Amino acid sequence: MSKNNSSSKASLPLVPEILDMILRHLPARELRSTARVNSLWRNISLRILHSRTNWNITYLADKLITGNEIDDMVESMHTEPQLVIQLSHREIWFTRREPRRRRTEERQLVRSVFNLFSKLPPGCVTLGCTTERIVFQQQIDDFTSDQILHLKSGHAFMCAPRMPGVEYHHVYLRTPRPPPSSNWSQMFDIPANSPVKLVILIALSASRDFIPFIAAGIRETYGNQVVVFAGVGHDRLFIDGLVKRARVVAVFISGNRFRACAGLLNNGNNADFYTPAHQLLEESRVEGFTPKFSLLFTSRFVHKGQAFYSSSQTAFKQGFSNIPMLGFYSYGEYCMTPRDIGVTRINEFKRLMRYNSAIFCVCSHQNEAERT
Repeated sequence: MSKNNSSSKASLPLVPEILDMILRHLPARELRSTARVNSLWRNISLRILHSRTNWNITYLADKLITGNEIDDMVESMHTEPQLVIQLSHREIWFTRREPRRRRTEERQLVRSVFNLFSKLPPGCVTLGCTTERIVFQQQIDDFTSDQILHLKSGHAFMCAPRMPGVEYHHVYLRTPRPPPSSNWSQMFDIPANSPVKLVILIALSASRDFIPFIAAGIRETYGNQVVVFAGVGHDRLFIDGLVKRARVVAVFISGNRFRACAGLLNNGNNADFYTPAHQLLEESRVEGFTPKFSLLFTSRFVHKGQAFYSSSQTAFKQGFSNIPMLGFYSYGEYCMTPRDIGVTRINEFKRLMRYNSAIFCVCSHQNEAERT
C-alpha cells in the first residue's frame, strides 16, 4: 500500500506537463473554456494562449457570410484575435445599370461585415475595405508550394493575435487635419509618447489626398521610426461592423517588441520584384525578431516594360516566404519609412503617393526568450 502511495505521489508532478501537452492541441475558444476549470488549468491555458503569436488568414468564398460560418472560423482559430483586417471583393461595374442587384449586394456586404464583428471576442477590433481583387498567401503545410492567390470573389480575414508588448489601436479619420482646437495626438486618440511602429491607412478614392497630410501628422507626432503603409480601396470601408462610404480608416500598432520593414518593390523598369521583398524579410529578422505577417498593396499594373504594363496577377505568383501575406489591388499606394529622413514639407509627403506600383511590408515580433 505504501508503495502505491509513493508511486502516485511521484507521478503527481507530471500532471501539469501532461495537461500542457493535451491543451496545446485545442483552439483558442476551447482554451478560454478550460481556463475556468481551476487555477492550474487556468495558468496552463492562458500561458498556451498567450504564447501563440502567429497571424493567420481565413478565406470564405461566399458573398454573404453567415453567423454559422463565422462561428466555425472563430472556433477553429488557434489564437485569440485582437485585430481582424477584412478584405471583401466587390465589383460594381457590371451592376451600375441594375439597381436591384446592386442593392442586394450592398445588403449582403453590410450583413457580412456585421456578422463578423458580432461573433468575434469582446475587445477585438475590425477594419478593412472592398477591393477589385484579393491577394493573399497562407502556408498549408510543409509539402505544398506557396503561391500568391489573386481572387475575384469572397472575403479574406487576417487575424492578429495578442502579442506581448504590442498594442493595436484603430480610428476612423474624417478630416485630413485636426480641428484648430485640437492636435494630432487627440485626433488619433493615442498619446504622443507612444512607441508607434506601424500605421496602416486605407482610404477611398475621394479621400486619397488625405493620406499625405495624415502621414505628415504621424511623423510630426510619433517620430521618424514610424512606417506609414497606405492603400486606396474600392468603394467601401469597414470599421467595427460598420460600412463607410468615404474617408480613411487607420490602425496603429505600437510596442518596442514590434518591428515593421516596408518598401517599394518596383523601381523604374526593373521587373525584379522579389529581390527587394527578400531584402525586407532579411531586415525584419535581425536582433532576435521573427517575421509574423506581411502586407502587399499593389496596383493592377505594376511595371512599365516592353509590353508597356505588366499585370500584378502575372508578376506576383510565387510566394515571398512562408509567413501569411494579405493584400489587395489598390488605386494608389503610399509607403513612408524611417529611410525617408529628409521628408519634412507637405509637398515632399505628397510625392510619396504612387500609382501603378507595389509596396510590401514585413512585420516581426521579438519573443521574451529572444530578448537580450
